[in-house]
This record gives sequence, C-alpha cells and structure tokens, in this order.
Amino acid sequence: MFWEQTAAMRIENKTSTYQDIKRGVRQGCVLSPDLFSLYSEIIMRNLENHPGINVGGQNINNLRYADDTVLIAENKDDLQKLLNIVEEESRKKGLELNSKKTEVMVISRKQESPKCDIFINKVKLKQTEKFKYLGTIISNDGKTNREISARTAQAKINFQKMKTILTNKHIHTTGKFEGKRSRGRQREKIMDGLATWLGSRKVSDILAAVKDRDLWRDMIANAYKQVT
Repeated sequence: MFWEQTAAMRIENKTSTYQDIKRGVRQGCVLSPDLFSLYSEIIMRNLENHPGINVGGQNINNLRYADDTVLIAENKDDLQKLLNIVEEESRKKGLELNSKKTEVMVISRKQESPKCDIFINKVKLKQTEKFKYLGTIISNDGKTNREISARTAQAKINFQKMKTILTNKHIHTTGKFEGKRSRGRQREKIMDGLATWLGSRKVSDILAAVKDRDLWRDMIANAYKQVT
C-alpha cells in the first residue's frame, strides 16, 4: 500500500505530472498513526540508557504523545547528545527532523534564563521562553502564571460570546457565589491551600478573574434552556 507510491496535484481542470513519494505516510489513512508510532518507538528506544531527569526514582529523558515529542535533560551537553541520537536514528529510517519546528527551553529560577545553544545539522535551534504542550503552557520559570492567565483570558472570550444571553432582560439567571468547600472546612483554609498551590501568584488575582466555574456553567445552561 505504501510501497512505490506516486501522486499528482490537480488544480481546477489541470493535473500535474506524477511524482514518486519516497517518504511519509498518507494523510487520513487508518494505518498512518500506527506506522508513525512504530517508527517513533524504535527510534526512542535508543535513548533508554541515556541520562535525563529523575522523577520518582525513574529516569525520564523524553515525553511523547502522537507526533509531539519533548526531550529532557539536566544540562546542555546531555540534551545535545539525546538530540544527536534521535537525529541519527531518524535518518536511518528515512526521517528528518525539522529545525524550524524544533525549539529549546531552559527551566531556571534565575531572572534571566541561561543561553542554551542546541543544533540540528549545524542549524542552531531557537530558544524560547514558553511553549504549549498538549494544550498547556510550559514556562521557563517553572511557574503556572502564564498558563492561568491564558485560561482566564480564554474564559473571558467565551463569556463574551455569551453576552447577548447573559444580558438579555427576558432571560432569568440565578446563582450564588459563595464558593464550594467540604463540610466543616473553613473558607480561610481553602484560600491558604490555594495560595500554596499557586505559589507567588496572588489568590486575589485569580478570584478576580474566575469565580465559581461550576455555578457559572449551571447559569449558562439554564439560560440556554430558556432560549431553546
């Protein structure tokens, strides 16, 4: 099915000459994800005995989900070695790393992140302050401020879309903003726990942006029922 493939481009009524497809998988083919995962697994197994970071007594040097891959190391030299192995093993399988879609980030407590020069085929990779992995923003300071800000901003956009319903005088919405807590637990204790989890970010900043998400969802659901 994938051997000796050819393809042509068709624009309106004109068709180009057929060209040989020497690499890659078919877009939309049910076998494509499995074939990619098979090749990826073979390549990444070469990293098993190389250093990464210690998480619960286990050495972790890569994270993978589909075609989203992250290499992890404690220092620049180890990271470059990991990347060199992936690059070499990929080349053996007819694959090629895209330096334009690959970035490097250093997580540090320092105010200014240390420089980290990492290369693919002598091409220096871009160093970034943040990147999104599986929908979550990872920052070079190791904090969650940017992720929380992004989520609250997205929530604001979603509520703006509901403005015509929430401000409609003919639709009645009810709800109380008293917070949710387990029975017998004081509100102050909840706030203390939230402050600890958020680190340096002020609890008041979060509460000012988002309040009682579940109750808002119930109010909007009731409003939708009245509209429909």
